[in-house]
Amino acid sequence: MSTAARQLLQSFAALAEAERREVLLELLRNTPETPYEAPSDQELIRAADDIFQEIDRRETST
Repeated sequence: MSTAARQLLQSFAALAEAERREVLLELLRNTPETPYEAPSDQELIRAADDIFQEIDRRETST
């Protein structure tokens, strides 16, 4: 991460909660649509399955 990006994050963290919310909304409004396709249902199911399997592994190892 660049120094400028780190400084931006630090400045953002220093804002009051209401200002952070306003900044986030403005960033979302100005974010262009990504050129990527949304994941397929199968990809989402596979990702969810991976997450749940990892949770199960963690629960059984404690």
